[in-house]
Amino acid sequence: MSDTAERLKALLYELDGMYVFVQPILLMLEICRTTIEILPLDLTDISQELLDQATEQDPTFILVQGNLGIFRKSLLKLYLRTSMRLAELSELPSHEAIRGTSLLLLANPGHSTALNARVRLVESGALSLSYELRWVSLLLLSSKEASKQSILWAYRRRLLVGLAEVFLPRLSSLAAEVSLVLNVCGMYPRNYYAWNHLYLCLEPCILSVDLPEIEPLVEQLDRLKDWVQTHVSDYSAAHHYCCLTAKAQTTKFASSYGIHTLKGIKEHSLSLVRSFPSHESLWMYLRIAVQVQVPDERTQTIRELREELGNYKTQSEYARKLFLWFDFLVNSSF
Repeated sequence: MSDTAERLKALLYELDGMYVFVQPILLMLEICRTTIEILPLDLTDISQELLDQATEQDPTFILVQGNLGIFRKSLLKLYLRTSMRLAELSELPSHEAIRGTSLLLLANPGHSTALNARVRLVESGALSLSYELRWVSLLLLSSKEASKQSILWAYRRRLLVGLAEVFLPRLSSLAAEVSLVLNVCGMYPRNYYAWNHLYLCLEPCILSVDLPEIEPLVEQLDRLKDWVQTHVSDYSAAHHYCCLTAKAQTTKFASSYGIHTLKGIKEHSLSLVRSFPSHESLWMYLRIAVQVQVPDERTQTIRELREELGNYKTQSEYARKLFLWFDFLVNSSF
């Protein structure tokens, strides 16, 4: 058995009376530098080779090249035992509280009591911001359930600004946030919570930056547009990209955003609709691209689209819905 596996085994089974505190989480960021994954109760999708490794190391986990997999059945048992000491969290030594809350969040990533305890640990200095940001990144990627916990994304936003009252992320952190969201959505597609998190990170930066700082924002918008181009079923991505572009066009530096203009997103969405007309998400992308335009331009755009997409009206239910929506816009003051 490897030294790393020995360390994890020792940490997994530290006993405290009738209570088990799972310990690998304390050193997780040092030992497991790549991923953490909760393995299913059904083992049919796990190769025999990995199962053999788990048997050699310990039946509760698999560790392969820095990637840690913990079997859900074992994790749930440890979670129940840990929950028995919830009332003691505030009284535990900081290192024990870190270990306990890490386990609680791994099993239940929306555990508000554990997250509040970790806020206090960060505020007291017992838990560093860099450590916690990295841990939350691994946690968000650990399971579909974790990736769709709005409270966990909100906690990450608090960490990004050092728990400050005013939320304004540093521009230097935006590339990492975009990468995290793209990784999460690559594993768990069409994740509204991830895209909403990214919108809430980018919007205040767009509204507050000066001209010399715009380039990093343009680079991140480029990445979002590329994502929409290659993930034509991800309506959440298209919607938030449209909204961010619209925000950028309300600033005094609107002309500095290059291709990210209201006209640009209309043309982009239209080209995708023509290439992939069977994807409803792209018709919705075109709809939001029209909606974010100013009223006068919107009316002209609707007129042009009626002519350009007239042939689709008899072929596509999505096109017919779009034309009905056009009628609604034209006949209302929206």
